[in-house]
Amino acid sequence: MSSELEFAIQEIEKIAYTGNLIFTSEKIAPSVLGEVLADKYGKEWLGWNYETLYPTIENSFHTEIHPVNKEKINAVKCLLMVDSFWKEWNVFAPVVKAFNNLITNFSMMEECSPGEMAWAVSEADKIRNEDFSDEVILYIRACCHSQGLILFPEQLSFAHVVITDDVQNLKTAWESASKNLTFPVQENALGIQLARLNSIRHYLRMMQGESDQAALKAERKW
Repeated sequence: MSSELEFAIQEIEKIAYTGNLIFTSEKIAPSVLGEVLADKYGKEWLGWNYETLYPTIENSFHTEIHPVNKEKINAVKCLLMVDSFWKEWNVFAPVVKAFNNLITNFSMMEECSPGEMAWAVSEADKIRNEDFSDEVILYIRACCHSQGLILFPEQLSFAHVVITDDVQNLKTAWESASKNLTFPVQENALGIQLARLNSIRHYLRMMQGESDQAALKAERKW
């Protein structure tokens, strides 16, 4: 076997290995999946129905697609083709779930956690920038209040009605704690709010870290 042929086979195997890890790992961020598909197919894939899209991906990358990643691909396609994620709460909510590695149910009303929404909004911003409608903002606000949040995570700060003195004081305390990386346990209203925000921050770091680790394993050589 010639050295050129050996090299070609190695490269083919490398591509197959990479594709397998990208599409089989449910930890991969949706923005990464969108980037992979755009690099491979340009905008053409947006016009394919799912009976064409999934087999094409599996044949191109010599892999199977994790069911969770099918949900993410559907959601990314939705973001790129229409603005419903930003305009309609009943589209926003299932996309949030899909972006957080969950199987979605479009027929059920689901409450999203602040961490889930913060992650989904940050991922959506990497795919497309749009303003949120009052309808979606009301949904985000209701979900945050349901979880007992007074100050929302930075990614959802646009959903605040007004910044009251209490919210501003909490924001100042949160910024100080984040800067100094100190989150003392306090059994009072301020301590509870700081603990909730810190929990969201940990969740976002976990989601990003898991996606980065999965992409690193695939070496991102698509």
